[in-house]
Amino acid sequence: MEEPSAKQLKSELNAARYRLGVANLFFNGEENCLGGIGIFILRALGGNDTHFSLLGAFGSLVVLLQWIAVPVLNYFRSNRKAMAFSLALGVGCSMLLAGSGLTIGGPAVLQRWMLWLFPVCSLLMSMATGMQGTIETSWIGDLVPQSLRGWFYSVKSIVSIVGMAVLSMLFGFLVDYRGSLGATTFWLYVVVALSHLLAIMLIWRIPDATPKPARVFAWRQDGEARVNFKSPVFWGLCAFHVCWTTGRTVFGLFYSVFLLQEFGFGLLGLNSLNLVTWLLSAGMLLLMGRLGDRRGNRRPLMFVSSTVGTAMLVMLLTPWIGVKAVFFLTVLNGLAGPTHTLLLTNYMLEILPAEGRATYIAATRMVVGVFGMVGTMGAGAVGRILEVHDWSLRLGAVAYTRYHLIFVVGAFIAMASSVWLLAVGNRIVQPLQMDRASENEMRTPG
Repeated sequence: MEEPSAKQLKSELNAARYRLGVANLFFNGEENCLGGIGIFILRALGGNDTHFSLLGAFGSLVVLLQWIAVPVLNYFRSNRKAMAFSLALGVGCSMLLAGSGLTIGGPAVLQRWMLWLFPVCSLLMSMATGMQGTIETSWIGDLVPQSLRGWFYSVKSIVSIVGMAVLSMLFGFLVDYRGSLGATTFWLYVVVALSHLLAIMLIWRIPDATPKPARVFAWRQDGEARVNFKSPVFWGLCAFHVCWTTGRTVFGLFYSVFLLQEFGFGLLGLNSLNLVTWLLSAGMLLLMGRLGDRRGNRRPLMFVSSTVGTAMLVMLLTPWIGVKAVFFLTVLNGLAGPTHTLLLTNYMLEILPAEGRATYIAATRMVVGVFGMVGTMGAGAVGRILEVHDWSLRLGAVAYTRYHLIFVVGAFIAMASSVWLLAVGNRIVQPLQMDRASENEMRTPG
């Protein structure tokens, strides 16, 4: 049977990339736009740096818990059915979060309980979100050939970005200017639940693809593919992902809190910064997606990681030039976020074999999740200690706070990520075969 041409494949997949983009907005966009609301809720309940770090650590479980998608994919043998199942879980979690917002302004005892219950509810939502992330990546890898993944993923992401830009401004306005934070929170999370239901309806119009499982253990039939966790390329990918994610998480943990306390930002102001980043990312997505399809994703990924990691140090200028430094970083962050995610996702799909792809992705993100949690909780503990001792560093006429110290640590960790891509080089992971286990690494573009 003759293989379809690139033109035919583009015609078949063109509508799918737009539909998946809208579906991604429905099940992921609202959560991204509401990411900062957790800080407002915890502050309203009397939370401190410990509670902020706990919320951030549970956010890291988005990657740690993505392994749950593997047995779900193996059970359904369908990317579409597995995604529908994970979205149904998201509906239930959204309603739990909606109910938690109603406790704001209630009895003091209830608010103290909610200081811990709200992060736990966020953890449950992270479980559903983690599954959706792995399933979506697996779906794209099974559905779209390598030469078209940048073309597919960039437009899918741009559709989501445009929607998130609108939602972020709307949600920010509602949180900042509505009278009751609790009531506003309730209705916003109800919207999240309803959008998950719409996403289920939409993904049913996207072509399905059967995932290709691989065995983790050796007691299976001869000739069957088995995941190769011994591959140095796999661990190089993990090391890169750990450094980048840990650095960005440590940096971002107190970034919003810093802007709230230092410059009086509200959620509308925070989302306005995100809006600029997303709009800049839209142009970069098309450029980097096309470049990755032609030249491979490793080198563009190294460039973006190094540039953004270095740019994070610009926060050291805030005592000198104030909020201008924040605006400058916002512009450079256009290379991060969706742009970095596109390159990293396509790089993973490029070097990981089709057999057991979801298992590799989940294992990688589990490693990242563990280190992300440790880094987040560690930064939160250090931040709390520095807060208690009212730490600051004065240089001439300006003073650096504990937040600046944490920003510097996060920046250097993120900058170190590119070293691991240099070590990996142009290699891919080859699955082991039961009859002739091989750890040879093949060459690939990029």
